[in-house]
Amino acid sequence: NNDIKKVIYIRNGYPIFVRSNLVREFLGQILLRTGLLNQENLDKSLEVAKENNQRHGMALIEMGLITPQQLNDTLRNQVLDKILDLFSWEKGIYRFVQAREFKANVTSIEVSPANIILQGLRDQARREQVLKILEPLLDTYPQKAANPLSRFQEIQLSVTEQRILARFQGEISLRA
Repeated sequence: NNDIKKVIYIRNGYPIFVRSNLVREFLGQILLRTGLLNQENLDKSLEVAKENNQRHGMALIEMGLITPQQLNDTLRNQVLDKILDLFSWEKGIYRFVQAREFKANVTSIEVSPANIILQGLRDQARREQVLKILEPLLDTYPQKAANPLSRFQEIQLSVTEQRILARFQGEISLRA
């Protein structure tokens, strides 16, 4: 769909915040789906936020509908979910715009790019998409990176993934 737009804010190589025009990714919709808010309170809180020219989350807190901790947790999950959704896309167009400063008061996540890629491929991408990406590499013999800094990037592998990684000694093809 050409109408879907996402803006990812990146600082020092780490995605920290995402804006999206998908209604299902709006704060109120997430709170509705998770049961933290009902439709009546959602409508009223949006009205109050608009009247007071304030962010929706602040209106929700001031109205006593959610706690600051619930807002923070929901916003962090919202940012990660918006990024992970990109892994389900089969195509899209991107562009990079360098900005000098970030907007104040954004709730940022602190997840390494390696973990985001792993989680996105694991949870969002279809098997066919992953195989298409790996196709040119299937007859290579993976091994651990020579650069020790590459090996220590934060990544949370499952026990099975750790066993698979341990087998990468340059002796078995990726296809195998």
